[in-house]
Amino acid sequence: MGNYLFKSDTLDFAVLPSEKIEGPLGLGFPDDEHLSNVEKETLIPALCMQHVRRNQCAKPWTELAECSKKWHWASVALCRKHFEDSMKCSKKILSDPEFQEEMRKRYLELRATYRSTGIESKY
Repeated sequence: MGNYLFKSDTLDFAVLPSEKIEGPLGLGFPDDEHLSNVEKETLIPALCMQHVRRNQCAKPWTELAECSKKWHWASVALCRKHFEDSMKCSKKILSDPEFQEEMRKRYLELRATYRSTGIESKY
């Protein structure tokens, strides 16, 4: 009965499938520019949104956060203008193809650094 509580000695667990373990540290080749669907549809858009909120639309997002802290649950109704301003600013920048390409290149740089050093760099 105790054997059911422990993992089998014959199983090997890895982050990547065995055919994908390559490169200097087994994390993939740093110069590879192929993007998986997860990277295209999840990681790069998240990086874009993070960049927009911190840099280009920081003021409207900060105002929305302050309004939400002030009004708590009533902020849905009372902070509508701040929310609309924040979304308008974000949509304008996120819909720009040049910005998307810039963020894709930035993501590839961050991934190459991680694959070559094994250290995850902060944004």
